Amino acid sequence: ITIMKKLLLLLLTITYFSLSSFAQQEWTKIYNESDVMVEMATIECNPTDRMVPYSYVILKYTNKTNQIIDFNFEIFKWYNGVLQIENATDAGDFSIQKGIKLQPNSSQEGNCDSDLDYLRVFGNNNNPKMPSELTRIEIKAI
Repeated sequence: ITIMKKLLLLLLTITYFSLSSFAQQEWTKIYNESDVMVEMATIECNPTDRMVPYSYVILKYTNKTNQIIDFNFEIFKWYNGVLQIENATDAGDFSIQKGIKLQPNSSQEGNCDSDLDYLRVFGNNNNPKMPSELTRIEIKAI
């Protein structure tokens, strides 16, 4: 019985630490109107082909209504304090004008694997030799 208790305690400890490593993202509101809310959180992504981990800002779009919404917006990004003129992003998109269809009372959010640049935005390359850091992001409905 003592071995069983020890095994159970070990299993519970491993489970606790595993679950705590999947902590909730800390979301910050960057757009909030009566029908749609947009929040951002920072995550670290480390693809296996890079020596230095990249930091990304992921965005979460929430439909606060009981209807489907086509949310059209512009996304503005400042790196190192300078507003960026849009060039091709790592997701291959050139435009600051975006659109997303949101189901009633639901959210869509980005992650490290998101290909759409309105779900995942480059945040920081963590490279001291060539620093690049997202210092501001703004969403404007159109």
